Amino acid sequence: MKQFQKQEQRQQLSLSQEMLGSLDLLQMSTDDALKSVVRETKCNPFISVISTGSSCPNNQLSDNRLHDEYAYDYEISFQDELIEQIELGSLNANHKAIGLTLVYCLDERGFLPDTVAEISEYTGYDAEEIVAVVDALQSFIEPKGAFAWSLSDCLAIQLRAKGLLTSHLRLLIDHLDLVAKDDFFALAKLLNLSEKEVIALAAEVRKLNPFPANHSHSPPESSRGPEIVFVDQKDTQLTARLNDQVFPQLLVNDDLYSNVKAVELDNKAILYYRRRYHEAAGFVLAMQKRANTLLKIAQLIAIRQSKFIKTGVMSDRKPLTMAQLAQLLGMHKSTVSRALNGVFCEGLFGSISSREFFVTSLNANSVEKTREQALKRLELLIRCEPKESPFSDEKLSRQMSNLNLSVSRRTVARLRAVLGIPGTSERKISSRR
Repeated sequence: MKQFQKQEQRQQLSLSQEMLGSLDLLQMSTDDALKSVVRETKCNPFISVISTGSSCPNNQLSDNRLHDEYAYDYEISFQDELIEQIELGSLNANHKAIGLTLVYCLDERGFLPDTVAEISEYTGYDAEEIVAVVDALQSFIEPKGAFAWSLSDCLAIQLRAKGLLTSHLRLLIDHLDLVAKDDFFALAKLLNLSEKEVIALAAEVRKLNPFPANHSHSPPESSRGPEIVFVDQKDTQLTARLNDQVFPQLLVNDDLYSNVKAVELDNKAILYYRRRYHEAAGFVLAMQKRANTLLKIAQLIAIRQSKFIKTGVMSDRKPLTMAQLAQLLGMHKSTVSRALNGVFCEGLFGSISSREFFVTSLNANSVEKTREQALKRLELLIRCEPKESPFSDEKLSRQMSNLNLSVSRRTVARLRAVLGIPGTSERKISSRR
């Protein structure tokens, strides 16, 4: 056996603690970021906070003034509740990290709208581990039904938690269309039960919550005011700016550091101060990067949703998803979700939750149209139809297609039901009265 030595040189990238801290701050919600400012300014004297319009000397706030201005009684959001439960759960460190990321992949219902493969692609986590973590979260997270893959999955989770998920109920929630239509005859035939038994099972399903995140659907007005303000430049397109009253301007106190070095004789103390000074510089830079990121997101929203920002009319929104926005910015979808978590904007007509800017397209054939636009156009067509000979759903479908709203006859019927408008024959009879 021969022994020999070999020397080689390798290069690899690694993230420093400062870079990791910067990434964490970038992905924080506004509330969490402001809490970080309060925390950092309390323990790091080299961070100065500049407040617009402050009467303090040099516009610098004292620690007490900063604490009073930014330490709010925050109402716990749906996402915060989930994060707290995951932190207290018995998941291992890796699964806990995956769980915390999945919180920002939920839609407004509390469901996971993307497939496992899609989530794996934009988060970088293994698909099998994602499935395992989701199964674990579904078992202990409250409210039950959060992290469901679909509505039927959501209802199954709640039934399982109550110990009621029988084979009959499993089959029933797989046919929610029949439950919605109260087609108990078809369900009874499908489940091989009497109609009376089916009605009892359907009543049990209706007791379940199909919207686990319902209390976060209409977030309360922020006591701080909007984080983003949209401005109409008249001659140019709509622009966005950050609200200086919400985002404190941070500076590194170079004068203080110079004074400390001049009077301090202990080398160990000087090293400590130097470290704190560099930490302050890193924190201020990270906050600036975070503000720039949010501003970039707001600028893209201003371009895409300019009409909605000016009018506040839901049907004026253009299709836009967080995934599309993240792709344009070169970010993960979960990062965009974190950045906009709890953010309010000031439009030209009033305050808007950042979540209101996102809406999916009507279908693959009408990618630039939304469901609200289809509903508005359909209602107008029916209002303008001849009262003696109302349009059939088929004719309404053709007219909608001529207006670049490609919808089938069945879709027209569903949209008409949403509007509470009866069918052709009923409208014709009603016109004769």
